[in-house]
Amino acid sequence: MQNQNLGLGQRGVAIVTVLLILAIIAVTSVSYQQRQQVTVAASSQLLHRGQIRAHLTGVELWVSQILRQDQQDSDTDHLQESWAEVLPVATVEQGQLMGRLVDLQGRYNLNNLRYGQPDQMIHVQYLQSLLVQLGLDPELAWPLLDWVDNNGETQQGQILEDSIYMQGPSPYRSSNQPLTDTSELNLIHNWTTTQLKVLLPLITVLPELTQININTTEPQLIAALSDQISLVQAEVLLAQQTTQSWPNPDAFINSLTQYGINLESEDRQRITALTSARSHYFELQAQAQISNTAEQLISRFKRLDDGSLKVLSRQFMPAPPLLNRPTP
Repeated sequence: MQNQNLGLGQRGVAIVTVLLILAIIAVTSVSYQQRQQVTVAASSQLLHRGQIRAHLTGVELWVSQILRQDQQDSDTDHLQESWAEVLPVATVEQGQLMGRLVDLQGRYNLNNLRYGQPDQMIHVQYLQSLLVQLGLDPELAWPLLDWVDNNGETQQGQILEDSIYMQGPSPYRSSNQPLTDTSELNLIHNWTTTQLKVLLPLITVLPELTQININTTEPQLIAALSDQISLVQAEVLLAQQTTQSWPNPDAFINSLTQYGINLESEDRQRITALTSARSHYFELQAQAQISNTAEQLISRFKRLDDGSLKVLSRQFMPAPPLLNRPTP
């Protein structure tokens, strides 16, 4: 009897052992499958990202050809040209693609405050006029000028710039060099995030003195050119750009007389100094998607005199899904 009970016990232990082994195998198998799924998904995403970047790089090449051809075909840049057309969501191999070119000289270049010598005050006064147009304090122009100029003293008060920035909880020094990105404005004395949200759509930072393209700019930037131009008049003037463009600043100045705007000689000289009908700096904003993977490319170019493009910066970043995305 004892031997029989012993045999039954051993068989019970064996069954339990087998069940444990089967459970371990099942858990291991599930874990392996999960890891395999994660690995496959990661590999697929990596493959898709490589394909996406190839598509986006192709858009860069396409844009360079358009801008080169535009240089040969026209002496001006305006929003009726082919480069200004928004590329709608288009189907490409295994995915979708969209993009557009932005004329950066349709915005005001804040680095003009540094590069604008010997007419620096023209740029300070223009920025102050723009700030007023936007309901902001025109005195904000002075700490910005102090930030980008090449000396360590403030324009007002003749005190050391660093004495302002070294007093905070996280001390730092004044830049005293051109801006490299608009995000630097968050570091400047008296500038706030709220003010930047209002100003950002109208400004840029470029590595040399540039003029505002009167054919691609915004009403606020036009109205800031002279106290004689109201925002409403600027909106009406730019509305005409759907059918025509100004070939040069003189043509723009002459068109103002149609609206009873008679500029003083000083205003005419200021507008001539601040504006142009030709652009050299552009930004490509392109986005592509394959399956559930989407990326955005932001590239900045300078168009040289021979029509070729010099890439100033190139940034890839994650992007929200495109409309009408393909089914995975």
